[in-house]
Amino acid sequence: MAAQLSTYLENLYAIILVVLGLGFVIFIHELGHFLLAKWAGVKVEMFSIGFGPTLVSWRKGFGLRFGTSARDYASQIESASDATALAAAHDKYGETEYSLRALPLGGFVKMLGEDSGSDEKKTNDPRAYHNKPVGARMAIISAGVIMNLIFGVACATYVQMRGGPQVPAVVGGVLAGQPAYEAGVRAGDEIVAIDGNEDIWYQDLMQANQLSASGQKIKFELRRPGQSDRVKLEIEPRRAAGASAPTIGIIQGLSLDLAPKTPEGLVSNETTLDRVVAASAQGNKPVPVADQFALRSLLARDRAKTMTIVAERGIAAVDDAERGKKPVKTVEATVAPRLFVDFGMRMTLGPVAAIRGDSIAAKTGFRKGDLILSVNGVNDFDPMRLPDLAYESAGKPMSIEVRRSVGGKDEVVKLEATPDDSPIWVERTERPEPLEVPGLGLAVSIEPKIAFVVPGSPADRAKIGAGDVVTSIYAETKPGSEVVWKKPVTFDERGVTWPWIFDMIQDNPGPYRMVFERANPAVLEPLPVDGWYNPRRGLEFYSLRRTQPPQPFGTALAKGWRDTQEMALSIFGLIRNLIQQRLGADSFGGPVKIGEIAFKVAKGGGLSSFLPFLGLLSVNLAVINFLPIPPLDGGQMTFLIAEKIRGRPLPENAVAYPTIAGLVFVLVLFVLVFFKDVMSYF
Repeated sequence: MAAQLSTYLENLYAIILVVLGLGFVIFIHELGHFLLAKWAGVKVEMFSIGFGPTLVSWRKGFGLRFGTSARDYASQIESASDATALAAAHDKYGETEYSLRALPLGGFVKMLGEDSGSDEKKTNDPRAYHNKPVGARMAIISAGVIMNLIFGVACATYVQMRGGPQVPAVVGGVLAGQPAYEAGVRAGDEIVAIDGNEDIWYQDLMQANQLSASGQKIKFELRRPGQSDRVKLEIEPRRAAGASAPTIGIIQGLSLDLAPKTPEGLVSNETTLDRVVAASAQGNKPVPVADQFALRSLLARDRAKTMTIVAERGIAAVDDAERGKKPVKTVEATVAPRLFVDFGMRMTLGPVAAIRGDSIAAKTGFRKGDLILSVNGVNDFDPMRLPDLAYESAGKPMSIEVRRSVGGKDEVVKLEATPDDSPIWVERTERPEPLEVPGLGLAVSIEPKIAFVVPGSPADRAKIGAGDVVTSIYAETKPGSEVVWKKPVTFDERGVTWPWIFDMIQDNPGPYRMVFERANPAVLEPLPVDGWYNPRRGLEFYSLRRTQPPQPFGTALAKGWRDTQEMALSIFGLIRNLIQQRLGADSFGGPVKIGEIAFKVAKGGGLSSFLPFLGLLSVNLAVINFLPIPPLDGGQMTFLIAEKIRGRPLPENAVAYPTIAGLVFVLVLFVLVFFKDVMSYF
C-alpha cells in the first residue's frame, strides 16, 4: 500500500510539474508580446494562456471569475458617454482581461485593432496596434520569440553551472556495414572533435549525424587506445534501411556498472549497484579490468568456463567523484558459461556485405560481393559460426576460398588471412546488421533461406526442410516469458536481418511462430547448442557516464549561449532533412509525444532534469513560431517586412488569403502529427 501511494504521489508530482512547466513556456512567450505592447503604448484587451473555453479569468475591479470572462466590463464601457468616462472606466476596471483556457496548447495577446480587416473597420485610436510604426509592431511580434530564447539560454546556463553526468563520445560498438565501419572506426575509440569543435559528448555526435546534409562528409578526430596521434577521418552519414535518421553507425559505450537482471550474487537496484573491477576463469587470479573492452576480451577468451566476477558494491550513482568519497564493499560471484540457443536451421551464407576500413580483410584482398565457399578446406560450415572460426584461428593463417565476379565471369580466388583476437559476440547485433566477423574485419549477409536442418532439432521435428524460406517471425507468449515482438517481423521491411533475429532469441526463449514461403507455419522453441558458448552470459551494463564539473557563471553563460544557438540552428537542419527525406516521420513527435517525454523526464529526474528539457522546448517553440507561415509570428513579421518595403500597409487580400491558407496548413499539420502520435501506441 505504501509503495502504491509513493508511486501515485510521484506520478502526481510529475504531472503537476509538466502542466506548470509547459504552461510557463507558453506564458513567457505571451508575456513578451504583452510587455512590448505595453511599452509601445498599445492597448491590450486580453492576455490568455491556452485556447477554447475560459476556465478562469481576472480583471481589475471584478476579481477572479471561474468558467466565464469578466463580461460585465463591456457594459461599463458601453455606458461611458465620453472620453473622461471611458478613462474612468479603464482606471476602475482595467483595460486588460487575463484568462486561463481549457486547451493549454498555446495562448494569445489580443491588442486593439490587431484583427481589424478593412479600412472601414479600423479604429483611429492612437493606441491601436495598426496605428503604431512598423518598427514598434516588429518589436512586439518578435518579443515572444526573444523571451523563449532568453529562457533557453538561462536553462542551458543552469545545466553548465550544475554540471553532472554526461554520455561521452566513446565508441562502444560499430554497426557492421555502416559508414563508421567502412571508415575504420573501432570499438574503444573516443571522438574528441567534430568539424574542428572540441568538448564533444555523445549527444553532439548524434546531432551532427541527424543534421548532416545530403552528400556532406563530417570531419572526425578520434583518440585511439595505444596511439599518441589523433586518428582523422571523414565520414558521410547515411540513412540505413528501417532507420529514421542518418547515422554513421556508432553505439555508445557501456560502463562496468551492472544493470538489473544481474547474475546471482550481484545486485543492481535503486539503492546500490555493483561495478565490475576484475574477472577471470574460476580458479585463476582475477585480472583487473579498467573498462568494458578489457572485460569483453576476458569474456570471449574464457567463454566456455565458469568465471569469477569481482565487483565493488556501493551507492547507485554514476558520479565517480561522489562514489569515491564513500566506502565500498568488494564482492565476488561466479557466472556459469551459457550456450547459444538455436532452432536447428542452418541458414544460407550470402556475399560479403561490408569490409572495415584498414582491416585484415581489406589488406588481404577481400572485396564486397565475395561469396565464401570454404574455410580451411571445409565447405559445410555453419555460416553463423564464422566469427568463432576466425577467433579460434587468431594468430594463425586461415585459407579461405571465395567466388567473385571478374569481368562478368565468376572466378574462385584463394585468400590467406591471419585473424586477430578481437572479441566475438560481445556486442548486440542491431536490426539492419549483417553478421560481423571481428577477427577478419568483415561482415557477411545471412539469407533467411534454410540450407540444412539438424536432425532431431526443433526445425526437424516441425518438418521444415532445406530450401524453405522464413518470411516472418514473432514471439508466442507463455507464462514467465517476455514478448520480443508484438506483431510479426518480416524480412522484406525495415532492414530486418537473420543475425538480429538470432541475437534477439538468446535472451528470450520464445516459443516463436514462423511463417515460410512453402512450408506450413510452425511454432518453434530454440534449444541450447552443445559446445557453442555465448560470451555475454546474460550480463547487462549501464551506459558509460562521465562527470562534467560545474562551470563558473561566465563560462556557463558562454556555453549556454553556444548551446542555445546550436539548438536553434538544429531545428532548421531537421526541417531541411525532413524535406529531403533524410529523416523519417519517427524522428519527430507532436503534443502527445512531447507530453509523454516531459512526464518521463519530470518523473525520472525531478525539477533539475526537467528545466533543461523546458529550455529545449522553449527554443523549439521560438524557432517554429518564427517560421514565415501565417498566422505564426514569423508570418506576421513577413507581412510587416513587406509593408516596410512597400511604404504602406498591404492590401487586405494580400494578408487575408495567406493567413487563411497558413491557418489551414497549421491545423492540418497539427491533426496529422497528433494522429501519428496516437497511432504509435497501437
